[in-house]
Amino acid sequence: MDETATALVGKDAWKADLISPTALAANYKMHEDSAFDGLDPLVYAPGLIQVFEEFQCKDILDYGCGGGALAKYLDLPIYEFDICVKGKDADPTPRDLVVCFDVLEHAEPEYLDKILAHIVSKTKKVAHFVIANVPDEGKLLPDGRNPHLIVKPPEWWQWKLSQHFSFVRPELCIHYWARKFTAAKL
Repeated sequence: MDETATALVGKDAWKADLISPTALAANYKMHEDSAFDGLDPLVYAPGLIQVFEEFQCKDILDYGCGGGALAKYLDLPIYEFDICVKGKDADPTPRDLVVCFDVLEHAEPEYLDKILAHIVSKTKKVAHFVIANVPDEGKLLPDGRNPHLIVKPPEWWQWKLSQHFSFVRPELCIHYWARKFTAAKL
């Protein structure tokens, strides 16, 4: 592990449960070197607004916000968190609705359960996920790996989410390569 990676985790010890120091350093660099905004928020806004209204939410945590496209395009109280983006990497305050779009498939497999536990701890009412279930065709990590480190079918993701949330509702997604889930703490 290099000095930069050690310093990034050492400053905020809680991060060590969610990402390896090496991956954190590489992702910080990738986010600094690009204007990565993630998925088009306008594609997923209608479903997000529906969940926001259905569960009578007052605020949103964009967990894994990247460049912050969601907050730029929606006029809702959106708070941003991304462990890999400087300035957005402080441990977030729990919010009614946590949205996690195109994030979990990028997690290192050995950290997934702790990431999901962290999401649960930040969710007051409900979480809304969009999870890709195919390899990323457009990017590579600095070490040459595909950035979708966890490629599993929708049924596996539903099972995994149900280990952490008491209610998981699968939903159709506009893209063939992803699945949406709404998961609630009841």
